[in-house]
Amino acid sequence: MAKLTLSMDDDVVTAAKRLARRHRTSVSAMLAGMVKAMAVQEQSRAAIPADSAAARLTGIIKAPAERSDRDLLTDALLERHGIGTP
Repeated sequence: MAKLTLSMDDDVVTAAKRLARRHRTSVSAMLAGMVKAMAVQEQSRAAIPADSAAARLTGIIKAPAERSDRDLLTDALLERHGIGTP
């Protein structure tokens, strides 16, 4: 395993330690997980051709965190077909 030295503001280091402690992990493991997640997200975006409509529209809408994709789709279909609306 390679070793990496980082420089961060004191408040960022304090926040990182607090978050790691709250999640019962180390700062190193937490940062490694974040980098891995970002790499996976970047790879999935790379699979979309840059000149496609999907690439241009990716990320322009922020869905409410408390609603699942299924809930949002159901609402859209009900609205589209005039079901359940006054």
